[in-house]
Amino acid sequence: PCCTDMAPKCSAYMPNPCENQGAYNPSQQLTIGADVLGCSVFVNYYLPAGFETAEDTCNATGTMGTTFTAIMGLAMPCCTDMATKCSEFTLNPCFDKAAYEPATFLDTFETSCGMIAGYLPQVNFSSRELCLETVDLGEQMMPSSYVAGMMSECCADKIPACAAYTLNPCSSADDLEMQAMIAMFGGMTCAAAGSGASAFTPSEETCLAEVEYMGSKVRNSVVTQWMGHSCCGNQATLCEDYVMQLCWDWESFNTSALFHMGNETELPCLAAAAWLEPFTADASTCAAPAFEGKDMTKIEFLNTFALQCCGGADSVCTPQPVKVTGGFEIAASDPTAFAADPQAVAAVTTVVAESAGVPEDYVNVTLDA
Repeated sequence: PCCTDMAPKCSAYMPNPCENQGAYNPSQQLTIGADVLGCSVFVNYYLPAGFETAEDTCNATGTMGTTFTAIMGLAMPCCTDMATKCSEFTLNPCFDKAAYEPATFLDTFETSCGMIAGYLPQVNFSSRELCLETVDLGEQMMPSSYVAGMMSECCADKIPACAAYTLNPCSSADDLEMQAMIAMFGGMTCAAAGSGASAFTPSEETCLAEVEYMGSKVRNSVVTQWMGHSCCGNQATLCEDYVMQLCWDWESFNTSALFHMGNETELPCLAAAAWLEPFTADASTCAAPAFEGKDMTKIEFLNTFALQCCGGADSVCTPQPVKVTGGFEIAASDPTAFAADPQAVAAVTTVVAESAGVPEDYVNVTLDA
């Protein structure tokens, strides 16, 4: 900094981090954590003089305790073309390798794509099997496809490397909006959310199958419905035909509404509907536990669901009155007296309930003249 041109007498013998030697800008400022350093200071401190580009030297551990590929990633802004000596050994998260834009700033990570890529292990995205292999991200293991997905914003076309093998939740593939944002997990793009799951052909079996997703075991239908709320242009998903209709009148179902119960995470009603495995609603099944290991019954869950997702209308477990319009003869000289006789009405209620195959509290006996 003592030299206005940032060129001290030993400049010719100092390390140059750039693939194109003429692209080096030693006066460029770097923000490394809370520190702001000039490129000349950073490079001279962390890169050895005479550094030669090779896979083994780029992957060797430097003075920062990380690989030289990662160090070069931090130094990427020092090169006007963002190409460092280790660029060819740095992770490229894009389906079209030429679409990679390492200078793109990712708000989620508060740094550039190139810097993140420099810190990540090299990943091969060339096949379905390799995209499904797990990568050590320090605090957790995640599929390779997730690494590419979380960096999809680094690609000019927003298409991550494993896009062909990851989940598109929409019934029409063209409806997927890869860069739409999902609020959960601190916010992520649909491309990143889809990269956490594998593509599948929808059927009752596959949609109801449990899979590992974001560290939890959930049904495929829950994943597609959760993503579909934000990622599918018309909210039509792969598994919508295998999700039970939980509103008594399905036209009252609000696909745009959000569901929450107590302190549970807020979910789109589309996804909440997939929480329950499809069942035939009757007095017995509605009184059964909604979820394994939980005390909450289906009717308790659905009372809240109906309030938030059915516009306050009834759920499939809400008792419905049954009106009998014919088929029963009542031998009574005074129908009015009969209607006032609780035992007589109870007897007819029992007969109607048994005939209709419903609980007695579903039956409302009224007398027509």
